[in-house]
Amino acid sequence: MISVAVKVETECGTCRMPMPVNTLAREVGCQSCGRTTSIGGEVWQALLRDAVYEGPKMLRNEGRRRRAGKVSATFSRRGPCCQGCERELSAASILEVRDQAMLRCERCAQLTWVRKVTAELTGALPNITHLVGEDPDPLALTPALAAEAATFPCPQCGSPVPFDGVNRACTCRFCSASVHVPDEFVYRGRRKVAASWFLCFHRSIVDGAPAPVAVAAGLFDWEELPEVVLDTIGNLYCATTQLHWVAGRNGDPKKIVDHVVWSIDSSLNVRWIQRNWSKAGRLVLFPDDTLLVIGDEQSAPAWLSCKAGTPAGEVIATAEQIAADVLDCDHSTRDRDGSLLVQKSGMLRRISPSGAQIPVWPNGAPWDEATESAEPDGEDEQPPQVTLQISAKGMLLVTRGDNPSRAWLPFDAGTPVDEGGSAAGEGARDLGRREGIPLLPQLLKLQQVAASGVEIPGGPEHAPGHGDEVDDADAARDSDAAAEDASDPFSWSLHKFPGRSEHFGMNSARVDCGPDGSIFLREADGLTRFDASGRKVYHVSFPHDDAVLARHAFGADSSGDSYMLGDGQLVRVGATGARSVVLRADRDRLPRENMRIKVSPDGTFWLFGERGLAWRFDSGGRLLFASEKEPRPRKPTYSELLQQKRDASQKAFQAQMAAAQAEAQRMVDEAVEREALVQRRSNRIGCVLWVVFAIALSLFFVWDKL
Repeated sequence: MISVAVKVETECGTCRMPMPVNTLAREVGCQSCGRTTSIGGEVWQALLRDAVYEGPKMLRNEGRRRRAGKVSATFSRRGPCCQGCERELSAASILEVRDQAMLRCERCAQLTWVRKVTAELTGALPNITHLVGEDPDPLALTPALAAEAATFPCPQCGSPVPFDGVNRACTCRFCSASVHVPDEFVYRGRRKVAASWFLCFHRSIVDGAPAPVAVAAGLFDWEELPEVVLDTIGNLYCATTQLHWVAGRNGDPKKIVDHVVWSIDSSLNVRWIQRNWSKAGRLVLFPDDTLLVIGDEQSAPAWLSCKAGTPAGEVIATAEQIAADVLDCDHSTRDRDGSLLVQKSGMLRRISPSGAQIPVWPNGAPWDEATESAEPDGEDEQPPQVTLQISAKGMLLVTRGDNPSRAWLPFDAGTPVDEGGSAAGEGARDLGRREGIPLLPQLLKLQQVAASGVEIPGGPEHAPGHGDEVDDADAARDSDAAAEDASDPFSWSLHKFPGRSEHFGMNSARVDCGPDGSIFLREADGLTRFDASGRKVYHVSFPHDDAVLARHAFGADSSGDSYMLGDGQLVRVGATGARSVVLRADRDRLPRENMRIKVSPDGTFWLFGERGLAWRFDSGGRLLFASEKEPRPRKPTYSELLQQKRDASQKAFQAQMAAAQAEAQRMVDEAVEREALVQRRSNRIGCVLWVVFAIALSLFFVWDKL
């Protein structure tokens, strides 16, 4: 049995509150103000037209949207199910219902109302036999099925006070206080939410859906580059813009633009489709099996279930906040914990899945182990020009020779700086990571000098009592400024990455996250990888190529391998920094200009181009799938529709000419027939006259003889 799930919502005409329409009825009551809103038959026909006539042709879990006035409807091809546990109901039990009945779910025991389509609705719902899952008719309910009253806290004792959604004056059963129900609880004791109800087709209706394979279903039919994300098991989520040409009412070619969001599995079988969507600007995948679809500024973001593609019902404010941050940025990437690293104007921020800002580096900022542990060795390696000064109150001033900025650290000469209990040691370690200088070894030397009272010859360091004292007012002021700068964990500059290239600005870099927790710093001249702890693993130099900084020109797998798309080739950088060319344009005809790459955790990767082109490769670069080689449904082009109109016009003209000729010939034939008829009549009259004349002449001769 074919069935289509329908979910309808509207707006109350009185209080303007959202109102679910969970039944096929001409009037629906508002749960906020209690007023009714009328929905005419023409509105219902406009809403359900596609569901009734296109339902059997839709793929399973394919969804579409439609709007008529203030009423909006979403419908998808799936079996009728229980509203509680979503277990699919038996088709045989539904078909047995002759009038109306309540079917009990075998899993959760929840009741579902089923009614047979009446003769009054048969004309509006052709081929529909049953309606399943609507809000039950009150006459069909028993008292035990009434909804339980909601509760709100008593303002006197805090105990729950029941509220049935009608009476505003209540009495607390614990403290006997008279309670006036707040406005936010009025008429909301039994608030309903929009739920799906189902149109069940007659058993004679044949399934007209295309093949469930993605190419045969017409999903690889985009014009512009699609927005694509991959999950950990290889499921592909894609937002595309499809262009179709259809014949209009007068036969002129009419362009239909459809924005589609869909998902397929690793075998290219369709999991779900959502049509008639607003154009998606970004797709963000979260670890709780939800997909955030971010549109443009005119369309609101939406959460979709990764499993079924239906709205996930998340708080819209969260989606709007994340969408605003992602759209208003230069680049964004998702970490393995589901948080987003958002990059704008050379600064990084991290956003949690709930939309809140969290520290950029909760486990410590990226650092270079080789730089931190480096010691001056020999005459060729000169120590960084760093000046260490001690104030009278024991504050340590760190001044870098080529950097006018200063930093203050608390200093205790009695605590070894190379042990964990030293605040100066920890501060020097963190500062050295950010500035890219071996500060901790020099601080250790300074402490040794302070203990021995001997100054290091030729060194820039100054020990207490041996160097210049610093004014404590300046120390306090600079210390507060440094603390304020260091205390903001929600914003982090790309300049703080160790080993950062000095030839390019902050905007000529991108930060990406790998599925294993790695952090990748992409620049036009190279790639740097940091592991999950922030330790620098490698830096690989590339010829200057701005193409590698595109938003979809990079990908990484769970083993630490990364893929960079640009300069006419696809380069794989191993977990240790080894380079290898996977694809080359002059050899493999891929990659091409304006392409995107997505990498699965297992190392397989996708390349996407314009006009429905997509390729899938294994980790070794062997081609697994090419959309251009797969048969796809034929769709008419503008030229074909224009030629069809011309042919139809020519046929109509020829038919008109033939009709005119036939009419002219008919008129000629009628004229000839009329002339022949007149001639025959004339001949008859002549014959009659001759007969009369002959009779008269004969009578004359007879009379004459007599």
